[in-house]
Amino acid sequence: DAVAAAGSDVFAAMAAGLEVGGRIGAALRRAGGTATGEVGAVRGQGNVVFGAAVATGRLLGLSGDQMHHAMGIAGYSATVPTMRKFLESVNLPMTKYDHLALMAQNGVQAALLAQRGFTGDVEVLEGEEIGFWRFAGAQGCDWTALTDRLGTHWVLPEVTYKHYPAVLYNNSIIYEVQQLMRDASLTPDAIDRLEVRTFRRMAANRPLPTQYLEAWGNAAYTIAAGVYDVRPLRSWLEPNTFNRADLLAFMKKIEFKGLRDGEVTSTGNYWERWAPTRVTIEADGQFLEGGRDYHVPMDDPALVVKFHDNVGGMLSDEAAHQLERACWNLKGLGSIGDLTKILAGAHLA
Repeated sequence: DAVAAAGSDVFAAMAAGLEVGGRIGAALRRAGGTATGEVGAVRGQGNVVFGAAVATGRLLGLSGDQMHHAMGIAGYSATVPTMRKFLESVNLPMTKYDHLALMAQNGVQAALLAQRGFTGDVEVLEGEEIGFWRFAGAQGCDWTALTDRLGTHWVLPEVTYKHYPAVLYNNSIIYEVQQLMRDASLTPDAIDRLEVRTFRRMAANRPLPTQYLEAWGNAAYTIAAGVYDVRPLRSWLEPNTFNRADLLAFMKKIEFKGLRDGEVTSTGNYWERWAPTRVTIEADGQFLEGGRDYHVPMDDPALVVKFHDNVGGMLSDEAAHQLERACWNLKGLGSIGDLTKILAGAHLA
């Protein structure tokens, strides 16, 4: 809006930002990674700041030199890596790990500063001992990930959308449980016990949710919300849902365990959607077994359903459909302000 950008320019800026930020993130994540463990004692998503800076710089029309300095300023603007600490906390704060929104803001600020002549560290990514990967808490850097097949292989198609408002690893669990329930025509009341087995240690000692991120990060709660197929999905993170007596009661039926010996033979990495999980449902004396090794990608129709589910009751149906159509036609919009006009004129359903 601030630069009256055309939809095609916004599309290009988003693609560039995701490409640069994604490649830097891939370089950090692959360093020291294993198929069965975490990557170091410190984890973070500092690469986010570069994506925001590049996307903003593209919209501002920065020169090559200005973009270079914007990257340097952005690298020094990344927050400290707090993801591992956040995920290990019993009581989750209301600020998500790494303060991702602040880094997006910092990326925008970096591009604006570079536009005005500020300089940054033009070697911010480089250095076997002191490069950005050190700032981000990685154990090393996969340098080939930064430029391998640059311009021919895009990271954008590798983006994974979540089916549910829960920690990514819990999404596969919820998806599998719902699938088993549909196949067996099970109601929540018919389930006596639910055993969940994953290669990750689940934080089963977290207290009952009192705010939205505690709800998001509580595996037992989000599984229970999935069992009851609570709609709209945004309500999973609202007090009137995470205080529901039926969900709280079902949480007590869930037991978390490690994977059994030989239960999983595949290997992979989490950024490749590898997240093996197995579930056993005990219902009326019967045992239903299910599981998957990879997250299920969300296709376009499912994404549309999720969008309308989440904006229902906040936007009128007509406004929601106008927004959807405009987004599918993003590259054809004369001005990104057309989206703002739809929102400005939208009325609650």
